Amino acid sequence: MNFVFWNAGNRSQQSALINLISATNANITVLAEYADDDAALLRGLYSTGIDYYALPTIGCPRIKIFSDTPPDHFSIIREADRYSIRKFSRSGLEPILLALVHLPSKLYMSETDQLQDIVFFRQDIEEAEQVTEISHTIVLGDFNMNPYEKGMVAATGMHSLPCLRTALSGGRMVQRREYSYFYNPTWNLFGDTEGIPGTYYHSNPGYDARFWNILDQVILRPSIAKRLDRQSLRIVTEARDTNFLDNKGHPGISDHLPLFFSLDLSIGGEK
Repeated sequence: MNFVFWNAGNRSQQSALINLISATNANITVLAEYADDDAALLRGLYSTGIDYYALPTIGCPRIKIFSDTPPDHFSIIREADRYSIRKFSRSGLEPILLALVHLPSKLYMSETDQLQDIVFFRQDIEEAEQVTEISHTIVLGDFNMNPYEKGMVAATGMHSLPCLRTALSGGRMVQRREYSYFYNPTWNLFGDTEGIPGTYYHSNPGYDARFWNILDQVILRPSIAKRLDRQSLRIVTEARDTNFLDNKGHPGISDHLPLFFSLDLSIGGEK
C-alpha cells in the first residue's frame, strides 16, 4: 500500500492534492492543516478516475484522512486534539494501527512541554496496541521535531531508532523498566547527496541554524518495519505539473513538503 502525508499549510491545495494522490497512487493520504472542501476534492479526484473517500474525524480536527478504502475499514480507537489512532483492516491485508499526528510547534511550546506531550501520545499508542492486540503500528505525521530530538529518541518518548537491526531486538531496559522500540527510516532522508534534505526549511538568524529539518516522519514498530519498501521512502518535490518548491529550492506552495512511502501489508508478506 502507498501512503502520503502532507502538512498542506492551511492553504487551498486542491489541484496540488489531486496531482499528488494521482502521481503516487496513494491508497491512504493523511493531511495536516487542510483547508479545502472534502466534497470538491473528491469530485476532482473522481474526474481523474480516482475513487476516494473522506474519513470522518470526531475528536481530532487537526488531521484529515482520505483513502481508496471505504471508511468502515477504519475503526477509531482513540482520538485527541492532535492525534487519531485507528485500526485499519481489509480482506487480504494484515490489520494495522495507524497513529496519525500533528504535534505543537516550538513556536508555541517549549521543548520540555513537547516531550511531555509525546509521552502521553506514546502511552495512548501502547494502550491501543493492548486493546486491539495489534503490534503492526505505523505512526505518521508532523511531529514538529527532528528525528534526533529528545522526544523522538528518548525511551519515554517515541524511542525511535535509525537502525533497523537494533530496532528488531524489540526494546531495552532502563531503570528496571522495559521500553519497546520504533524504527525511524526518515533519518535516511537527511543529507544532500540525492534530492531535498528535509521537509521543512527555516533560516534562523542566530548561531544555531540547521536550515533543513525533517519534521514530517513515519516510524514503524519492528514487527512491520521489514515490510517497508525503503527505496520508496522519499520527500515529494513534484507531482504531475505541480512543483512543491519555490524558485530557491525551498518548500513553496506549503511550508512543508509531502512524504511518501510504500508498505507490503499482504498477509504472509515479508516478516
